[in-house]
Amino acid sequence: ADFKADFAKLDVVGGQGYSVSYRLNAYSPLFYLTYGQTGYGKAKIAPYWRIRTGIRQSDTSLSTEVNLALALRAYDSKINVDFETVWGQFHTKAERVGDSTANFIEWARAVAK
Repeated sequence: ADFKADFAKLDVVGGQGYSVSYRLNAYSPLFYLTYGQTGYGKAKIAPYWRIRTGIRQSDTSLSTEVNLALALRAYDSKINVDFETVWGQFHTKAERVGDSTANFIEWARAVAK
């Protein structure tokens, strides 16, 4: 009963009165990108995305980044999604060549032009 009561409570952050369930969903980009979700169409989505992920994941599903890339493309065909998986790399900072930070900065400069 206490567990159920806790989930029914609304928070007071920003005076919005959101439920725990809503806040948990709002952490996921798919909440804003997937038709039928409460957050769909309620956020300004960045026009450019660069997603790199290693195949040797140990902390998340391999489909996490794939789902994000596909949802972005389905949400708006004008969104530019630069997506690659990298063989033999882990979840973060996965790059085929070079340094992840330098590569990201180079990409950001290129799309800003």
